[in-house]
Amino acid sequence: MTAVECSQRIEEEREKEEDVELNHLQDSWSYYLFRFRKSNNWDECLEKVATFSTIEHFWSVLTHTHRPKEMTNGNDLYMFKCGIMPKWEDPKNENGGRWLINISPRQDVDLFTYSLER
Repeated sequence: MTAVECSQRIEEEREKEEDVELNHLQDSWSYYLFRFRKSNNWDECLEKVATFSTIEHFWSVLTHTHRPKEMTNGNDLYMFKCGIMPKWEDPKNENGGRWLINISPRQDVDLFTYSLER
């Protein structure tokens, strides 16, 4: 599934949320997909999938985007506060860090996803 297709599915879910009381986050967040391609530079491999500012939209993003077990080697997922790009060169990210989870092909990735959903 492409980032554009993910964005469309997420937007459809967001429209359904209009009649529901939403739980707002303190900040808005952007969700990015990085797909490594040898022919492109780093910026061209990065796609913004969605921006969310409620708990409900956050879960919609996770539900309708790439699960770790569906990703191939060289792909990454990023979540950053709006206005901060997911790269070290962004001045707002100069004191940032990262939380990296490596999942080997032999691990049960569904357990990782299950732990996020509980």
